[in-house]
Amino acid sequence: MPEEKYATWERLARIETTLEEQTRDLKEVKAALLAVATQQEQIVHIQKSLTTLWSKYDRLMDPKDGILMRVVNYQATCPRKTIRWLWLPSISACLVLIGIAARMFGVL
Repeated sequence: MPEEKYATWERLARIETTLEEQTRDLKEVKAALLAVATQQEQIVHIQKSLTTLWSKYDRLMDPKDGILMRVVNYQATCPRKTIRWLWLPSISACLVLIGIAARMFGVL
């Protein structure tokens, strides 16, 4: 009889050791699953950001009605020769203002 009790205690000790090992293993699995879940959230966030970025790029670079094409078309309608002749009065007005300022401060 005492041998049976010893064998039972021995079996219980082995079962307890096995349970402790399994508990440790389950904690490691839990930590790994949490890390994978966090990484999955980060991947989803990066995918959404990338999709948003590409949609903005497409909206900017669309050859039909993109923002860049609108700017190019607007600049193409600019009357370059007229603008070139407007520089002459602008430069003259700036020189006159510089002369007035120099005269006021006694430089000339």
